Amino acid sequence: MSSKNGDGGLALNCNGMDPYNGFGIGADCLANSQANDGLGFECKGAVRQDVALDLLFYPTQPITVKVEFRHDWASRKVFRRNDGSYSKSNDLLGAQFIYSF
Repeated sequence: MSSKNGDGGLALNCNGMDPYNGFGIGADCLANSQANDGLGFECKGAVRQDVALDLLFYPTQPITVKVEFRHDWASRKVFRRNDGSYSKSNDLLGAQFIYSF
């Protein structure tokens, strides 16, 4: 392990459990598995997917404007909303202004 980099990622520091954002297995799934004499191998993290639509505009030679809409979804509620609740999907609209010289 590299102590310079924190001795591994979150999955290594938390025994592979991550109940907050779905990158690791849920603590409740592991507890249920162990209560039934299992080892937790049936527990899985969230499956995440996304689709993005990008539009590029070139108003002048050195200027590029990019507008992107992205829709993310997951098999578990892993996206945190403003009110503190979690959802299975998330939408994002972004824009970039690029000046090349």
